[in-house]
Amino acid sequence: MGDPSIGGPVKHITLTPEDHNEIRRLEWCHHIQLGDILTQGEWDKSHQDIIASCIPNDLRGKTVLDIGFNDGYYSFLAEERGAKNITGLEIHYRDTAKLAHRLKQSRVEFYEQDMFEFRSDEGYDVVLYLGVYYHVVNILESFQQVYALTAPGGEAYIEGSLLFGRWNRIMKLPPWMRLAKEPKAPPNLNFWIPTLTALKKMIGFVGFEDVEVLSFIGSRVVVRGRKR
Repeated sequence: MGDPSIGGPVKHITLTPEDHNEIRRLEWCHHIQLGDILTQGEWDKSHQDIIASCIPNDLRGKTVLDIGFNDGYYSFLAEERGAKNITGLEIHYRDTAKLAHRLKQSRVEFYEQDMFEFRSDEGYDVVLYLGVYYHVVNILESFQQVYALTAPGGEAYIEGSLLFGRWNRIMKLPPWMRLAKEPKAPPNLNFWIPTLTALKKMIGFVGFEDVEVLSFIGSRVVVRGRKR
């Protein structure tokens, strides 16, 4: 739930029987509180909570971009934490996100759009790039786009799977290998998995400074980079 002292009064959601049925019918990735129901996401809730703890608690006055918002949990979290403007990008705008958006009466702006086609003149104070980079054919180009969409003085939060080892290495994954379960068709392909060294070097190479590991989550990591 949001902190009323930060994001304003928490909206009370009253669900109809039809809402209950629709929530239970859909296949969720995120765990989202909708009225008296916590959606049963496919992904580990403890991982979701750790990622959430890495994102600033107070986002008042900030603009936030959530690239690959999926069910929308982190976009709604930014709204609860007081962000003044939240934009979400997703190649496939899932019915789960549409339903959660409607029930929450959210002011988040969701767009069904490729991150490489999206433009912003001013950039965003906070860019969330969570669980996406291994789905992108050109991983370095994706980090360049994240940098371009981050406002001067802003921060990017990047999360994803790691290849074990200390080397500066990135591995091309075979098409059958999956790093995250996507309960929809067609499945997302996974292309690349870097070591931590390679990941930090790529994030720094595109221009981010003070690249810092915020948390390890099993074989995954949350990294923050700052843009001057």
